Amino acid sequence: MKRTLFLCSGLLSLTVCTNALPPKNNAVVMRCPLTTFRVNIGGSTKAKLYADYKGNRYYFCCNPCPKKFWLNPEKYVYSSHIPIP
Repeated sequence: MKRTLFLCSGLLSLTVCTNALPPKNNAVVMRCPLTTFRVNIGGSTKAKLYADYKGNRYYFCCNPCPKKFWLNPEKYVYSSHIPIP
């Protein structure tokens, strides 16, 4: 049990540290409105991990985030976003 807990905490630390690193190659970066992880706009656009809502585009870090966003988009309207290009 202790070994599993230690392993899980190590993986969580690695995930948090990876998201704290500066972006590579001068990439345009925003924050996922649900997790606040850094999101490369180019990568999210290619993966279609974004949502257009009321004239703004919101970028997400992973597949579950857009689904959660659409359950209550008003909750995230003040999050990091850009006008729809």
